Amino acid sequence: MDKRSSGVYDKTTRKQSALPVNKSDKKLSRALLGFELLLAMKHHARRLFITDLSNSSTVVLISVMNFWMVTRPPL
Repeated sequence: MDKRSSGVYDKTTRKQSALPVNKSDKKLSRALLGFELLLAMKHHARRLFITDLSNSSTVVLISVMNFWMVTRPPL
C-alpha cells in the first residue's frame, strides 16, 4: 500500500501525518492558537491588575457604565 494513500505525506521528514491537513484546518488551528494566546494575555493582565490593586494604598473603582469605546470614522 502506498504511503500517500491516506493522510498527508511530508517530504521533508519522510513521515505521514495521522490526519489530513488542508488550508481550512491550518486556518482553524491558527485561529485557535490566537484565541488561546489572547486568553493567556487577558489572564496575565488581570493578574497584574489585581497585584497592582493589592499593592496600592488607594481603592480604584471601575464602572462599566463609564467605559466608552473610541472608534475612528470609516475611510
